[in-house]
Amino acid sequence: MSTVSRTAQRPITRSNNRTLLTDALFAILLLLLVSGSTANLKDGALIPLQENLILMWTVLLIAPVVIRRRFPDLAAWLFVAVALAQLFLGPAIMPADAVCLVMVYSCLLYGRPSLRRLYLTLAWVMTPLACLIFTLVDLGFLPPGRAQPNRTSMWPISFRELATTFLSNFLIEGFYCS
Repeated sequence: MSTVSRTAQRPITRSNNRTLLTDALFAILLLLLVSGSTANLKDGALIPLQENLILMWTVLLIAPVVIRRRFPDLAAWLFVAVALAQLFLGPAIMPADAVCLVMVYSCLLYGRPSLRRLYLTLAWVMTPLACLIFTLVDLGFLPPGRAQPNRTSMWPISFRELATTFLSNFLIEGFYCS
């Protein structure tokens, strides 16, 4: 191997030896990229939006990125648990949810091969679930006890409105997490 190719390989080798440091820096970069505007965030499924907790949810969603290569299975389960909690208790959808792309990729690449099918199934189940909750929040059905402006009942104006909102949310959210 020539000295040029050894020199070119050196940063890659150093990066592989310092996966925790590299992933921590990557998580900080992600945190800086996704923490920002909170103008378009919606309520959670069970609790109305609390703007003072948005940074907490962002940090909790990005934290498993730090251990994604060293402990990919643990990182996957932590991410799923935080994502489910955020879906029901925090904002229905937020920019940090795009981290699911990194997590699914990392689990498939670094995780146990016997769990790959489970990870893909979880990704395919979580996406429509998130879209359904976002649709119900968007139409005003969630969180419980929310005042229903100009609605005499809890049913949507039509099934078409519900289906259209769900499909549009699925297309938008599906691009982030699938």
